[in-house]
Amino acid sequence: MAEIPRMARLTYDDDGKPCYEYSGCATDEFGSMAATSKSCFSSTVLRTLGAMVVVTLVVLAVSSSNLEISQADSGKGVDAEARETALHEGDTLVYFGNGCFWERQYAMANIEMGCSLEYKTPACNRPFHREPAQVSSVVGYAGGKRHSRTGEICYHHTGDSIDGTQYEELGYGEAVQVRLDANATATQYAALLQDYFSSFKKDGSRPDPMDRGGAYRSFLGIPGGLEGELYPLILNSSRAFGSQMTLAKGSGNEVDVKGQVWIYDSLALPFRRAEQYHQFHSNFFGYPHRYEAAYLQDLRDIQIAAGHIDSTGCPEAQQHW
Repeated sequence: MAEIPRMARLTYDDDGKPCYEYSGCATDEFGSMAATSKSCFSSTVLRTLGAMVVVTLVVLAVSSSNLEISQADSGKGVDAEARETALHEGDTLVYFGNGCFWERQYAMANIEMGCSLEYKTPACNRPFHREPAQVSSVVGYAGGKRHSRTGEICYHHTGDSIDGTQYEELGYGEAVQVRLDANATATQYAALLQDYFSSFKKDGSRPDPMDRGGAYRSFLGIPGGLEGELYPLILNSSRAFGSQMTLAKGSGNEVDVKGQVWIYDSLALPFRRAEQYHQFHSNFFGYPHRYEAAYLQDLRDIQIAAGHIDSTGCPEAQQHW
């Protein structure tokens, strides 16, 4: 099938109504597929949106909508409480960008739970031994230097061009954040890195070649970036399991470069948790390759009950699959 990057595209239905058509992220080792949804608008809605655009333009004339995050305010709108708790306890938060975040979360959660899920990851070590309620892997957005007028960073949704919250337009890429225990930081991070670098193909491409652009770029976020204490582990893992990859210092809002992994300072470019409906989400493949209910339903329900994946304030989809 044709390769279609995920994006919003303006089309028209049979009655001439304008529609926004969204294509979704997909693919893993089983191949490439795309999911598409379409939202159409009535003339009344369009008139309303038109008025909103006028108001928005007036506001934009007064102040810029895309402000770069400075070192002082880089924590605005972030899961600050969770971050401070982790650092206070001596734990470390790191994040991983590598194409579609659905597949990356499955791999990381699987490692956290001792590789107990059905589909094994490229390299599945067991340094975590966490119960479902202790799993820390969450999908979100990272690597962006700008923030929206509302402080929210959101997925594609109707009206995102008006509210200015769409993550890709703000320079963010899809990512998964994981918490490392203070007493096992090196061994846990090494296990996650082995899986991460082993997922790339021999030519340096990602396992989901259909997902292209800055939103799917490859990157790693650690405290301190290239100068951080964890960087030597990245360098060693890259040489051992991803010799085809190059490492480069990232400052935010980078483009997608084949065979290259951007290294971010996670304190300067913090992670932003994504909407609840994206958490513990399936891939695009039906039985027998669709992720199992123990992950899609049981683990997700436990995480919701524990308060780990509450709403971020961004629009939520009606269904989770």
